[in-house]
Amino acid sequence: MWGLPLLLVALLVFRGHLERRWRGWKAALPALVCCVMAAALGNSLVFWLAAFVVVAGLAHPPRRLISRRAAVLLASSCAVLLGLEVVYWPDRFTGDLVRYNSYFKFSYPVWATLWIGAVACGARTVAGLRGAARGCYGGLAGIVLAGALVYPVFAIPARIAGARRGDIRPHAPTLDAYAFAANRPASAEEAELLAAIRRLVPPGEVVIEAGSLKAYDYGGRVASLAGRPVPLGWIHHEQQWRGPAMFRELDARRAEVDAFYQAPSPEEMRRRAEALGARWAIYGILERERYGPAAPARLQAAGRVARRVAAPGGELFLFDFRPDPPPNVKP
Repeated sequence: MWGLPLLLVALLVFRGHLERRWRGWKAALPALVCCVMAAALGNSLVFWLAAFVVVAGLAHPPRRLISRRAAVLLASSCAVLLGLEVVYWPDRFTGDLVRYNSYFKFSYPVWATLWIGAVACGARTVAGLRGAARGCYGGLAGIVLAGALVYPVFAIPARIAGARRGDIRPHAPTLDAYAFAANRPASAEEAELLAAIRRLVPPGEVVIEAGSLKAYDYGGRVASLAGRPVPLGWIHHEQQWRGPAMFRELDARRAEVDAFYQAPSPEEMRRRAEALGARWAIYGILERERYGPAAPARLQAAGRVARRVAAPGGELFLFDFRPDPPPNVKP
C-alpha cells in the first residue's frame, strides 16, 4: 500500500547520488534497504523508522532536492505512522487488532499527504533530465503506474462479483442508498417496511428496534436505512467508539429494549416505550428472530398497527404508540 510513494522518494535519493551533489545517500540507501526488509518481514516499526530517516535526510542535502514544505509533509506523514506503532487509542479490540482503529483512522489522511509529497519527489526526479535518462525514468514511471492500476482492475470485478455469489441481487448502478435493503436477499422482505417508516414516521421521532449484538450484521437498519433515531442500534460499534465508560449504559439500554418487546402487559409495554422516548416500534426480521412469533400480539395490544407487510417468513409490522394518531396515518 505504501510502497509506491516511498519508491518515488527513493528514486529522488538515487538521483541525488547520480548528480554527486549529495553524499547523504550513503546513510539513506541502507535505510531504504531496511524499508524493504522490514516490509517483507512484517515489522512495521522498523519500516516506518527507516522511511522517516530517508525523508529526514532529504531535508538537508547540500542542494535542496525538494522544497522544505514537501520534506516536512513527507517527514510528518512517516512520523505519524511511526508513532502509531507505540501510541494508540485502546478499544474493544485486543491482541493483533489492538491498534486497528487508530491505524485505520489515521492512515487515510496520511495516505493523501504522503502521496502529495511523493508526487513532488517524482516531479523533481524527472525535472531537467534529457535523452536516455528521461526515457528510463519515464518508462519506470509507466511501470509503477501500471502496477498501481492493478488494484482497481481486479478490485472492481471482485466487488461486483458479490451479486454473483448471491450477496446482492444484480441491479443497475444507483445512488439510492435505501435500495440496498431491497437488493440484498437477507433484508429484501423488510424493504417495504423501511419505506413505510420513512413515509409515516415524522423526522426526529424515535422508533424502537432490536439492538444488534454482533460486530458486523444487519442491526441499526431503522437508523441507517430509514433515517429515524432508535434507542439502540449497533451495540458493538457504539461500545467500541464510546469506550468502557459507556459499557454499562449501553448494556442497560439493551435490557430496556428487550424488556419492552417482552413486556407482560400492554400497560407495561406503553410505560417502557415512554421511558425510551419512543412513539413507534418495528417488528421485523431481527425482532422475529429474537422475540418470537408471539411478540406482534403483545405489541398490537399496547399500540396500533401503522403498517402491515406480508413476507415469506411471516408478517412484519410497524406499530404506532402515539396517544392520538393523526388522520393521515392509516393501518
